[in-house]
Amino acid sequence: MSDGFIDKPTRSPIQVEGSLANLLFIISVVALFGVVLATAGLFLYKQYLIKNTADLKDQVAKLENDLRPDLINQLLSLDQKLSSLKGILANHISSSNVFGLLEQNTLPQVHFTAFSYLNDSKKISLKGETTSYATVAQQVRIFEAVPQVASVSFGGLATNDKGVTNFVMDIIFKPSLVQYQTK
Repeated sequence: MSDGFIDKPTRSPIQVEGSLANLLFIISVVALFGVVLATAGLFLYKQYLIKNTADLKDQVAKLENDLRPDLINQLLSLDQKLSSLKGILANHISSSNVFGLLEQNTLPQVHFTAFSYLNDSKKISLKGETTSYATVAQQVRIFEAVPQVASVSFGGLATNDKGVTNFVMDIIFKPSLVQYQTK
């Protein structure tokens, strides 16, 4: 009998073979078991992480308590002093480098008889004597080739009655020559 004006189509139940239905049921049960197992594993892993986090916080707190504030203050003070010393050494003037430059670059035939050093103008004034004008010129070329020397000028050339050539030489050096440097 029909309930309304339009007949409802009748549906026939889908017939699934017994072995296929059993296979689908087994797959569903295995999937459900896998989901339950994964959920339980994640829950246990979360508890493990919470416990580890608490343990690590306890360890950090213990290490913080073990620190000695007086030692930390001493180390900070030492660090500030070392930084200040580095700054002082960086600006320290080492005039011994000037003598090293002269010693390494003076010809054996040249003898300096007077020396004047002005750090403010980075200038060395020298009076000297040698065997000839050519030796003076050679000495000037040697000083001009030194990387720490900015310029070299000479004058006052004169030869005395003994054949000794007198001269005056001014050497202006670069500031890096007198800067203290650690080796």
